[in-house]
Amino acid sequence: ILIGNKADLTNQRAIKVDEGKKLAKKLGFVKYIETSALTGHKVDESFKFIGTKLFDIEENKKKKLKK
Repeated sequence: ILIGNKADLTNQRAIKVDEGKKLAKKLGFVKYIETSALTGHKVDESFKFIGTKLFDIEENKKKKLKK
């Protein structure tokens, strides 16, 4: 996951959303999310996504060990 922060500062944007998505894809990330710590915009979603992916990785490891 690639996370762009300070989404609330739209007038000071360094990159466009499309550029962030393209960069995430180029670097092999599965998702690009823009967040704002100030407003809380998509912060929970980001942590939930990371937690879910970590859980999935651990579950896959367990399945491989049982084989």
